[in-house]
Amino acid sequence: GLAYLLSKDYDQASDAFDAAKDDEEFGGKAFYLSAVTAARAGNASEVTSNLTEAVSADPDLKEAALNDAEFRNFADAVAAAIQ
Repeated sequence: GLAYLLSKDYDQASDAFDAAKDDEEFGGKAFYLSAVTAARAGNASEVTSNLTEAVSADPDLKEAALNDAEFRNFADAVAAAIQ
């Protein structure tokens, strides 16, 4: 997923991260990286839904989301996701 994300192939990145969302060890990070992918693609609703799941799976990601430059244009989405 990261290789696709870095090469700006957001559809493939999203598919790869979706496949990892059920993994108990990596699931929270997969949702988080899906939110990053959505942010780069300009999809605010997907940023919100993926961050909500990421923070639910791993509360430590809340602080990361608040400080991540990837989400600088999605302040409302981040606020909604981490309530």
